[in-house]
Amino acid sequence: MAPERPSPLAGSAGLPFGTVVLAFSYGAALLAIGVATVALGEVAHWTALIPAMLGVLVLLAAAGGRFGGWGERVVGGVVLGLSAVALMGTLSALPMLPAALAGGDGVRNAAAVFARSATAVASVLYVVGMAVLILRRLRDRRARA
Repeated sequence: MAPERPSPLAGSAGLPFGTVVLAFSYGAALLAIGVATVALGEVAHWTALIPAMLGVLVLLAAAGGRFGGWGERVVGGVVLGLSAVALMGTLSALPMLPAALAGGDGVRNAAAVFARSATAVASVLYVVGMAVLILRRLRDRRARA
């Protein structure tokens, strides 16, 4: 009988952690940022829901990977594309964040700056997480060869 191999999605502790789990986490974070912006802020414009819309798209891609038979590479590529869109729209808010935290002098809408900054941070964390997963998998392939 062949020894049992761990799942390719198993992390170092044996828990499943991979592209799909990372995508679900990223999508949930974006959805929470969008909903919190509308619920807590004075922002009443539809653009406040852009993080939530991106989060729903990410969650749909992750669900396609988990339940729809999409491969992890497809999910990773789609979600990396969506994170690139999020970063292009939100990175410009990071230089305004200190002024918004200091009281908003010179910042037109502090709530929007906070939401865009949170979206940028979540997107950067997703990209870093994907880079770590890719590097781990390359290392594991080299070790098996």
